[in-house]
Amino acid sequence: MFSFVVNHLLGHIPVWIWPFTAGAGCGAYIIAGILQNFPNFKPWMIFIRPICILVTVLGIFMYGGAGVVAIYQVQILAKENEIKVAQQASDDANIALGIVMSGQKTIVIQNKTEISKRIKKVQQQIDKDCSIIDAEAWELYNDAVYNRVTK
Repeated sequence: MFSFVVNHLLGHIPVWIWPFTAGAGCGAYIIAGILQNFPNFKPWMIFIRPICILVTVLGIFMYGGAGVVAIYQVQILAKENEIKVAQQASDDANIALGIVMSGQKTIVIQNKTEISKRIKKVQQQIDKDCSIIDAEAWELYNDAVYNRVTK
């Protein structure tokens, strides 16, 4: 709950408020010390001086916290910028990979159609001479299993 209050509610207060609060608490403590010498104000100063100390300590504490938050915000902004650059590089790499993959797919399709045409051309001769397999059939087989994409 305390972190919620500090981060969300007090996080929207400008940073310059905290040193002002600490200075005001310190100044009020000094004024309370002076007013303690007057009999009419003396009973009130017993309560006001500890409150001034608490306000001063709170201002110093919150100013330190605001400094830490400012440092973290700068670091978060830097990391967000790094993420944007990395995301753009990733998008560029994905586009380049897509281009390479489409080129390889085209090579595979061209190879398939070429081998199919060659098979149809020699198919009748292979079916006719069942006893001896033509050398062209072995060439077709070897060409069909040869990976042209990686070469």
